[in-house]
Amino acid sequence: IGTWNVQGGLNLTEPAFTREIHSFENTTLTVVTLTEKPFIFKDIAEDGPPVFRGFLIDVLNELKTQLKFSYTIFETPDQKYGAKKEDGEWNGMVGQLVQKRAHIAVSALTITSEREDVVDFTKPYMDYGATILLRKPEQKYNVFAFLEPFNFQVWACILGSILIVGFILYILNRISPYSSFGTDEPDADAFNLSNSVWFAYGSLVQQGGESNPRASSGRMLSGFWWFFTLIMISTYTANLAAFLTVTRMDTPVRSVDDLAAQTSMPYGTVEDSSLYTFFKTSKIGVYERMWDFMNNSNTFVNTVEAGYDKVLSEEYAFIWENPSLDYLKLTNCDYTTIGRPFNMKGYGIALQEGMSLRDQLSISILKMQESGKMDELKGKWWPSENANCPAESSSQKSKASELGLNSVAGVFYVLALGVGISIVIVLIEIIW
Repeated sequence: IGTWNVQGGLNLTEPAFTREIHSFENTTLTVVTLTEKPFIFKDIAEDGPPVFRGFLIDVLNELKTQLKFSYTIFETPDQKYGAKKEDGEWNGMVGQLVQKRAHIAVSALTITSEREDVVDFTKPYMDYGATILLRKPEQKYNVFAFLEPFNFQVWACILGSILIVGFILYILNRISPYSSFGTDEPDADAFNLSNSVWFAYGSLVQQGGESNPRASSGRMLSGFWWFFTLIMISTYTANLAAFLTVTRMDTPVRSVDDLAAQTSMPYGTVEDSSLYTFFKTSKIGVYERMWDFMNNSNTFVNTVEAGYDKVLSEEYAFIWENPSLDYLKLTNCDYTTIGRPFNMKGYGIALQEGMSLRDQLSISILKMQESGKMDELKGKWWPSENANCPAESSSQKSKASELGLNSVAGVFYVLALGVGISIVIVLIEIIW
């Protein structure tokens, strides 16, 4: 672009550091895409070509308005994002760009170094991570949930303590010279065996008894028994609130490490996707184990929709990108995701290698992000509330601690049992 010498110095024959920007105004671009909700929807028309809509169609139309181009759009025939095959050829949307059948690719296409070798990407329009999709387990209700704060051994020890303390109180009342037993007082036999056990039970449920021990030995035992009941009732009350107000759903795995450590539940991702390549090439131990399991068991799926269906129809965990899974949970209450996102990457618009349109698209994307237009479109396609699952919407969060009858029905069963036993006893008393 020029020469330099000692006498004349720098002599430029061409402008330095220039970048030719070709205008695409009034140009018709060919766009290849792949259906993935909510990025791209495809509506089949009765007569005519399919109609595409979705988040990325809105983004594409905004870019079209800014850069004044037009476009035609088609879906990649093999329904793949794009991966390098063993013979060196590329399939999917990336292959369509490499083979010059399309100018740009618009879908949930991940920016990777391998793809960057053959196509160009714009600046990321969205960042994401991968998470694990599972079928939401059924909520489990226990009508005897009020018993859960203590396990069986604790309840057995409490029952044994009532009987033992009642019996010891009965013995102390019999042998202590300071008790009312053996006197002519009206309450001389107030602490017979049945009344002593009843006193211990009444103290435990904080109701007390008809009489209190008069002897110091009996009062000492009662004092320690009341302290014991204070601690037990306080502990029970604190735990009962947590057991009754927290909805319990048992999930077989809770993280990527849990998933990799087990072999009973198969898992996989979409074949020839960026996640497929990530697991295949990863040198991290946990991901290497997961790749070996998926590859040996052949648990991959051909499309995202096939992964969704497999989760519902089988015991299967589908590993995919969280923006799509977040939308899925908003539209179908049967799914849930677990674990923290991993493999953080970004989505971009892919172009044929060397197209100057890349810089113009990148600048327009940045302008949309800075102006809030991108967030506006995200809010349109990823609503903050789940209209299909009212229990999960923000308007219902304040009611999350309310208890249904199925959580406390066991208490009513116990009360009904007590009523029945009382009727039987009174009948026996009448007959006896």
